[in-house]
Amino acid sequence: MSVRWGIIGLGDIAENNFVPALAKAADAQLLSVYSRSAEKGKAFIAKYGVPRAFDNLQRMLSDPELDAVYIASPNAVHADQAVAAARAGKHVLCDKPMALTEADGERMIRAADDNKVRLDVAYRQRYHPAHEEACRRVQSGVLGEIQLARAQNFRGGTRPYWPHQPGWRNDAALAGSGSIVAQAVHSVDLLRYLMDSEIVEVRCITDENPPERLFEEATVSVFKFANGALGHVASGAVVPRSDNDAVLYGSAGKIACLGTLGRSEGSATPEVVVSGAGRQERLPYPHDNPITHTTRLIDAFGRSLTHGEQTHMSAQNGLQMIRIASAMLASSRHGRAVRVA
Repeated sequence: MSVRWGIIGLGDIAENNFVPALAKAADAQLLSVYSRSAEKGKAFIAKYGVPRAFDNLQRMLSDPELDAVYIASPNAVHADQAVAAARAGKHVLCDKPMALTEADGERMIRAADDNKVRLDVAYRQRYHPAHEEACRRVQSGVLGEIQLARAQNFRGGTRPYWPHQPGWRNDAALAGSGSIVAQAVHSVDLLRYLMDSEIVEVRCITDENPPERLFEEATVSVFKFANGALGHVASGAVVPRSDNDAVLYGSAGKIACLGTLGRSEGSATPEVVVSGAGRQERLPYPHDNPITHTTRLIDAFGRSLTHGEQTHMSAQNGLQMIRIASAMLASSRHGRAVRVA
């Protein structure tokens, strides 16, 4: 069965990531799009050959041929749009962050449960084949007791970064925060995925400095995990030539995902390096890119609908990431460690 998709929100992530990824997905087709601007919707469907455009969300959601929606709108409206879609009987794949508050995330989950639809949150790094392989190696026990994990991802932009971004991303009411929800959550979620352990405490420092810098452009956090390991994430919109890696250190070995969290200028082929007991194995991933991650994510979502398979990106995981991101922001603003529920 082919899953017929609609897109809510026609910004950069929809046009440059989801649309090309969906075109490569198995058993999926783009049926319709929604934008508040009728002109933008018409231009979009003319460019990509999409059958339908709507400037009224309820009319889009009332279409009986529509199976699922991808929400790529401003962060602050994810919750209302996801609830509306669920009530209309449509499955929902929401871009991260799931919502800006825990209460909104819980409201989204209730609506999905009440209407028996799927709700997932698109954490793409879980679908990088290098990260899936690293996760398998960790589960096999090659690291022994994991003691330390670190990850880093920076865009390499120049300061000031957010004031020069178009649209809603420099609006506090719509975005919620800067690099914490834009970049850092990817690395944080990846470490949780690789270690299969929850964060229980966070300490975070950012370069937020109002009124000069209203949004953080760089953030550094340390975490305590339930399994006893410590973690470290550095992330943001700036820092050129960053080593966008994830590394896990255990009592019996080390796994390094090199260049898999984003390529920097002059970077080598992304690879996984497994070290331990005097041996080293290198697994290159030369043809991988963010669009292929999203295609794998879309395919997994489709199989969850057609075959009942589980995905890596449940709504409960999205809700926990809201809690962690909120703890990071609170820690940075109050200068103290914050426990995570």
